[in-house]
Amino acid sequence: MARHANTMAKRLQKGIDNSKRARLAWHPEANEVFCILDRQHADELREKGAVFYPWNPPHFKTDLLERHEILVRLVTSFATEAAQVDRFLSLLH
Repeated sequence: MARHANTMAKRLQKGIDNSKRARLAWHPEANEVFCILDRQHADELREKGAVFYPWNPPHFKTDLLERHEILVRLVTSFATEAAQVDRFLSLLH
């Protein structure tokens, strides 16, 4: 089951890597993907049904975000379907 969650996280990672509207905060090591979004774009994504969690940047990463950006956490699980990941990525672009 963990393998599936990691596969979906890698799918997310690849899509974010290819996005011009988001960037990875750091390379994911498991089923949690942290990415950086423009605040306005994050609001638009939520309005369209995207689910993610605002996250506080680590204290040692003081230069991670610009003023207009937020850090978000995306979590995959054994129940995450590829179609869900693909829908989020289509909204992202």
